[in-house]
Amino acid sequence: MKKRRPWKYLAAALPLALGCVLTAPVTFTPAAAIVCAEPTTAEEWCEQGEATQFASFDQNGSWLPQGDFEADYRAAIPYFERALQLDPHCVRAYLGLGNSYMGMMQQDKAAQMFDAAIQIDPRSSQAYAMRADVFFDEQRTDKVIEYCNKAIALDPSNSTAYDLRTVAYEMQGQYDAALQDRNTVIRLREGKPHFAYEYISRAGLYQRMGRYNDALKDMDTAVGLDPSDAGIYESRAGLLLWMKLYDRAISDARKANELQPGRGDYIIRYVRDMRKAEDLGVRPPAGFDAPVGIGSGAVDEVRQYEKTILQLVNAERKKKGRKPLKINGELAVAASVRADEIQQDYSHTRPNGESYFTVMNSGDYALAENIAKGPKTPENVVKAWMDDPESRVNLLSASFTELGLGHRAANGSDYWVLLVRAEME
Repeated sequence: MKKRRPWKYLAAALPLALGCVLTAPVTFTPAAAIVCAEPTTAEEWCEQGEATQFASFDQNGSWLPQGDFEADYRAAIPYFERALQLDPHCVRAYLGLGNSYMGMMQQDKAAQMFDAAIQIDPRSSQAYAMRADVFFDEQRTDKVIEYCNKAIALDPSNSTAYDLRTVAYEMQGQYDAALQDRNTVIRLREGKPHFAYEYISRAGLYQRMGRYNDALKDMDTAVGLDPSDAGIYESRAGLLLWMKLYDRAISDARKANELQPGRGDYIIRYVRDMRKAEDLGVRPPAGFDAPVGIGSGAVDEVRQYEKTILQLVNAERKKKGRKPLKINGELAVAASVRADEIQQDYSHTRPNGESYFTVMNSGDYALAENIAKGPKTPENVVKAWMDDPESRVNLLSASFTELGLGHRAANGSDYWVLLVRAEME
């Protein structure tokens, strides 16, 4: 039932956009390429730690198949601790430690490291940007903006700070301000690796603003910049599906699947099941308001399970003073796909070797997954997740606002997938 969650930073606070893309300028040095001579200075120990954090990435910043970034973050910690033994005022080491703790979802420790870096060097734009990210888990978008403002004042070229402030503005519904920052990010990162995904991020913002034609133009630009990237076609397919341009959505989803098997599957299945529902005379869902398989008795049962789990989880969140979650149909679609997949490979890695969060194609800030095999009822699966420390974090985190459930009964067992995310509209 272990969860994994991608975070916005690696080593030097470089933001990651969901969908396995690195959006900040960086030169990668994979751990395998490092000559492991014994470091003699704090800076050299930091270099080793950063290389360890990058072990699951190639030189272009893409995740390697079967990579385990959470394990990499954990393995990097001793390097930064050794650097601090040699130089207790090494800001780079504190940032590296904070980044590792963020990747391991230990936000309290991450905040302590970033605060220490700021205390040592109050002119560090990078430290303020990294500290800003921690506030997202508490949904303190006002503090995110405050710290990003400080980072930008110190370094107007800090694209990470603009990127984080964009997300905070979006969460506050300040779309015009978010768009201004997103335009700045595009300008600062032009020509960098995975630059096409900056247009996908802006397309997501346009979509939330109801500017669908502008969103589609940005998606077209992204395809033109990198026509060999399956994730870009899948992202455009998702937008086309939202716009109810189903034939074009299917075409892009199939192209994504051709480039990378497994990508776009949930879109193809969604349209297929929607059309099947129409043939059966069942009222089809609007947009993503209903999950895959609408109209079947099994899916009706899953939706009832989902409501029960929502009630149980919100009861636990209330005890902790957290706001209640709500059901999101798009998450239910993706969770249903993952429920099929974990029957083949019971893990947070998809059958095609990618991490679970690639099942979503949107630009959400955070996504987490709980899985379970065996429990027969919603009550039992929620208890199992609450008994597991990492799964419990996902259920109770103040960062998350929405959930979607997938469930399958096969081979004499029950498979459960719960996806939770931060609402971005």
